[in-house]
Amino acid sequence: MKSLSVWLLILAITPAAWADHARDHVCLKNVPGRLDNRYTINVDTVSDRVTGLTWQRCPLGVGIIKSTNQCDQLNVDTPKHTWQEALQKRDATDAIAKDPAWRVPNVKELLSLVELNCSAPMLDLKAFPFSEYVLWTSTPNTALVGYRITSSTSIPTNPTVGLVPVTENITRFHRAYYVNFSEGKPDLAPIIDPTATACPDPNIECRYAVLLVRDTKP
Repeated sequence: MKSLSVWLLILAITPAAWADHARDHVCLKNVPGRLDNRYTINVDTVSDRVTGLTWQRCPLGVGIIKSTNQCDQLNVDTPKHTWQEALQKRDATDAIAKDPAWRVPNVKELLSLVELNCSAPMLDLKAFPFSEYVLWTSTPNTALVGYRITSSTSIPTNPTVGLVPVTENITRFHRAYYVNFSEGKPDLAPIIDPTATACPDPNIECRYAVLLVRDTKP
C-alpha cells in the first residue's frame, strides 16, 4: 500500500515539475521551411525525417516515464560526463553500451536539432522531453590548445639582490564542442581526464549531459 501511495504521488508531481521547467518554452507556427511532422516519436527514441537519424529521447543515464511521456528527471539527476566518458557511453544500459551504432553526435548532427522557431530552449520538447539543454558533441578542436598558468614570484625589498625568477605551472588542454540549446549555438569546453577533480578553466564546466544518436535502420 505504501509503494502504491508513493507511485501516485510521483504521477501527481511529475506533470507540475515538467510544466515548471518548460513554462517559458515558446514555439512559433507556420515558419517558412519548417517541417511540422519532422519527427516520428516512439517510446524512447525519435526518428528524424530531415536528417535520417534516430535519437534517444532522453540524455544518457535517464529513462523515459511511459505514463507521463517525460524523461525521468524528477527522480534521477541527469548524469554529466567528461568528454571521454561521453564517448565511452558511461551510464548507458548494457544494450546501448554494447551497441556500436549508438554514438555521441558530431557538432553538425546535434546542431540539426536546434529549432529556430522555438525559444527557452530552442528544441522540440515534445520529441525531447528533458530539461538539460547543454549537450556534448563528439567533435574535438585540437587546433585550439588551452593553457592555464599558475605563477608565483617574489620581489625582494633589497634592490641589490635582484628579481627572483617567476615559477610557472602550465596546464595544457584541448577542447571539444558542445551545443547550448538555450542559445541555439555551439561552444567549446576543455577535454579533461575522467579522474580529474577540477576543470583547468575555472570559468567553464568540463562535464555535460549526452544525447546519443544512430543512423536510422533501413
